[in-house]
Amino acid sequence: MDDIVVSTFPLLNLPINAILNTFRTMDPVQVFGVSILSKKTKNLVESFKITPEMLQVEVAEMFVINFILPSDTTFYFELYQVPENQPLLELGTPETIHIHCNSQVMVWTNSMNVKQLLDHLRIIFHRPIDKLFFEENCERFSLESIHKNVTDVVMINIFSGNHEHNRRILSLFQPAALCLVEHALVDQCVPRDILMQNFDLFHVPDVQIILDDLLMTNSRFILLFCLRLSWKTLNQFLKLWVKGSNLRLEYLFLRFPDNLGLDELFNGLKYQDAPPKRELLKAYGGRDIWRFDGTQATISTDIRDDLVSFRMFVWHDHRVVN
Repeated sequence: MDDIVVSTFPLLNLPINAILNTFRTMDPVQVFGVSILSKKTKNLVESFKITPEMLQVEVAEMFVINFILPSDTTFYFELYQVPENQPLLELGTPETIHIHCNSQVMVWTNSMNVKQLLDHLRIIFHRPIDKLFFEENCERFSLESIHKNVTDVVMINIFSGNHEHNRRILSLFQPAALCLVEHALVDQCVPRDILMQNFDLFHVPDVQIILDDLLMTNSRFILLFCLRLSWKTLNQFLKLWVKGSNLRLEYLFLRFPDNLGLDELFNGLKYQDAPPKRELLKAYGGRDIWRFDGTQATISTDIRDDLVSFRMFVWHDHRVVN
């Protein structure tokens, strides 16, 4: 493994187009290396608007900053690795950082603390922290120090089965978007104190869900992949929505195994066929229903490979409907 090598090539003396062409030949590690030379080179890298598809922070037994790039390039920073039975680790200034790019691993002698490094990467690559993952063994790191150093996170993904720790995560970060996966569930169900929180986006794959759970879910955009669900339950949910439940709901997506009874979905509901196409949110066809206050919703269903995709679009006043 090698330290990052900074070339003596007179990059800044070149015309701007030549500098840009040079950047296009660099791998992400070289771009990062140029950005830390000086404030001028940092501003230069920033000006070229090199943008990955996603910036993720992953906390398990390791603390990793990972970039998802348009190509198949692997590019991530490994800052810490905490062995089992070690004292709780506080994030600070790691002496060395292992930078992985494809099959190469480089060792960088570091002088920035975790927050400074993340802020630097966010600026030069024009990305927020799209996702923060709490995975198995994430409890080896101080949660308070993670909260202090990893800021302005768009979405939190929780894989850990330590439910008290998960509640502390949500209390500290108060994320706008949340995904719960695998061990974060209790007997394949979402704890109800989590369902009741006001997320903008709430996503859970492989979950057991009942009517009361749907009614308690207070998020705007909800995506649930259900292990089982009946059309009768959905019919009851729609009737209660008409009466005023789930006032924050804007979009509900449910996927579940097909079962007989699709004709039950609109029993006892007033509806009319929706226009064949609405551009916003790609709502195609379906049926329109109305809440007691006049708010309109479009319901569409699609069955493929024995899986139902149920979509509910709620057209609030701030939405524009074609």
